[in-house]
Amino acid sequence: AGIPPFDGQILWFTNTDLSGQTIVLSQEVNDLVLTGDNLSTLPHMGGMGSLRIDGNPLTSWANLPDTIGTLSASNVGLPYLPPLPQGTFYYAPSGLTDLTYRGNGLTSLPTIPVSMVHLDLAHNALTALPILPDGLSTLDISNNPFASFPLLPDTLFLLQADSCDFTS
Repeated sequence: AGIPPFDGQILWFTNTDLSGQTIVLSQEVNDLVLTGDNLSTLPHMGGMGSLRIDGNPLTSWANLPDTIGTLSASNVGLPYLPPLPQGTFYYAPSGLTDLTYRGNGLTSLPTIPVSMVHLDLAHNALTALPILPDGLSTLDISNNPFASFPLLPDTLFLLQADSCDFTS
């Protein structure tokens, strides 16, 4: 059993119990939304551009494509991120540009790609940030117990740091 193979560009399931289902995606699927669907693992994906997997009880990051441009994975229960696709930032960002990772108990971050433009890490357990890329324009670090205020890139347009407890 499983979901029939899908050849369109956008696949969207929200609050549908997909546990135990096989999801077969063609290379044509560019945007995948699987939120609150009781998935513990990611389906095999091709050249995915956008992935939203909020509210799933993930057990690993296996099958995360390295071509991803936008990733939203809030409240998935994994207190770590895998190494992130690094991409480039010449005339326009290429690679992972938008990451939302809220409410996962995250305590540290891997290297942030130079292509990153929008970064939302609110409601985690971060006490420090790595060096942030120069192209970053928005950053949300609300509700994290930082030991000190992080260094910020000059390109930052929006900083949100609500309810942070900077100890020094």
